[in-house]
Amino acid sequence: MLETFILMIDRDLYKDEFYDLQKSISTKTLDRIKKFHFRADAQRTLLGDILIRYILCKRKCKNNEELIFSYNPYGKPQLANSPDIHFNISHSGKYVVASVDTMPVGVDVEIIKPIDLKVADSFFSKLEKEYILNSEYGERLSKFYRIWTMKESYIKREGKGLSIPLDSFCVISLEGDNETVFYEGFQNEEAVCTICSSQNSEPKKIVLNLDSLINNFEKTVYF
Repeated sequence: MLETFILMIDRDLYKDEFYDLQKSISTKTLDRIKKFHFRADAQRTLLGDILIRYILCKRKCKNNEELIFSYNPYGKPQLANSPDIHFNISHSGKYVVASVDTMPVGVDVEIIKPIDLKVADSFFSKLEKEYILNSEYGERLSKFYRIWTMKESYIKREGKGLSIPLDSFCVISLEGDNETVFYEGFQNEEAVCTICSSQNSEPKKIVLNLDSLINNFEKTVYF
């Protein structure tokens, strides 16, 4: 079953929370966190790791210490001792999103910021650019991010990172085929989230705030 968990970071982690949660993650992720210059980036990365650990423990009925992660040649994480489960994480702004499925899955969330739409010339196909330019003027920016998150979620599902150039495929052509399905995680005035799945299975969506994640994490991962 495809599930997508949407974490709303509605406050900053308290200092003790920030350091206590680091005890539950891998040294690999901890090293990444220590390299961030801005606390917000470190916090999102930490919460992304905590969120996926909570989901996997809940779904696989495992203790946190039993989770063994490995990485494919392109750096996509996977659960080494449970190859039947696939997951992907994305974060931006106050959102951390994780999708989990029994088949390959990708997810991307982006904060909507003003951007020169000419950037589409470098990354989008002709059909994708027409989709944006044929929209009402006030909708073009959100349409741009819709296409962008579709493309990012697709390459994340494939697990090959930017070795797949963004301009080498068209998500409008892919959408609706037998092997690729795109779902809207959410879309509002400040952000867009898209899920790329390998099967026609509408995702179950679970929304959490920071307190609910921390409380549920403590109850679920150490039993």
